[in-house]
Amino acid sequence: MTIYQRPDEKILAESSKQGELKDFPDISRGWGVAFDKTGGIPPMEWFNALGKRTDEAVRYLLQRGIAEWSKTEDYPTGALVSHNQGVWLAEQSSKGVEPKNNTLWKETALTIEQIRKLIPVNSVNGKTGNVVLNAGDVGALKQGDFGLGSAKINIGEGSIDDTTRGTGFYLASPRSVGERPYNYSYFIHIKDTDVAAAQLGIRLDSNNMSLRIARNGVWTEWNEFITAYDIANYLPKMAVLYPQGTKDNPMIIGLNTRVIVDNPFPGHCVICMVEVKFKDKWGAPGFIYSSGGHGTAAYQYDDDKIIVQSGNIQVLNKPYNTGSPHAIADLTSAPFRVKVWKVT
Repeated sequence: MTIYQRPDEKILAESSKQGELKDFPDISRGWGVAFDKTGGIPPMEWFNALGKRTDEAVRYLLQRGIAEWSKTEDYPTGALVSHNQGVWLAEQSSKGVEPKNNTLWKETALTIEQIRKLIPVNSVNGKTGNVVLNAGDVGALKQGDFGLGSAKINIGEGSIDDTTRGTGFYLASPRSVGERPYNYSYFIHIKDTDVAAAQLGIRLDSNNMSLRIARNGVWTEWNEFITAYDIANYLPKMAVLYPQGTKDNPMIIGLNTRVIVDNPFPGHCVICMVEVKFKDKWGAPGFIYSSGGHGTAAYQYDDDKIIVQSGNIQVLNKPYNTGSPHAIADLTSAPFRVKVWKVT
């Protein structure tokens, strides 16, 4: 991006001598007027006049910053003008409508004195009249009051349940005990009344947050927020297992084979699916029972185990029997793996 320097304050032809500058005869017509006036050749005096006109317009904007309102100008929505020592924003398009408090114009860029008049207060530390603009004007309050603007305030662990405590940032001491959502957590106390409040607990070593509410002096349980930091802990997860084998060298499962593997998500409900490898492609073999077992299946067993069981006739049967994605095949053994999805 090119950064332009501010031009100087000189105006073209501002020091011209007598006869070197003449007003351009028809601004709207443009240079075509030369055919009517000077045989098609515009004189130097006109060039001086046009250059001076352009420079003066630039100087006007550089000097004022925002142009004055003109009753003959067409103003689009969003235009800024200065008028009566104020700055006005066009709320709607207009022409010839003087800026004032109406539906077409809105005053902006207010001064400190105007702000004081718009935001009165009855009294701050005995001082009356207008909004307080200087920190020193509020002698009754200082940085650090209620834990605001300074380090947290340590309080005894038994005091954390005090609903009458003022709004602020606190830490119940010692850190390892107390009615807080986590060890090593600070909390924000927000007071409504003496019997109604809210607390937000923040665990600094892991970014976990919890909230609880007090109604009629009785606190609810802490409820954890699910944030971008820990949302992965609550979303479904998937694992691919190669029981008694590896990804590069998976186990070959044969007929009537039972394999017990650990649930990769112990204590959670999971969905399991066996896949066998046929013609270098992995796919679910399905399972049916028709005068014997055809296919291979996997199921959760208790909370921490997964059982894989193959049929006693085939580990992979025809797709029109079992729904397998494989091509027509009847296998009595094949490499296998187990896909596991955590549901809860």
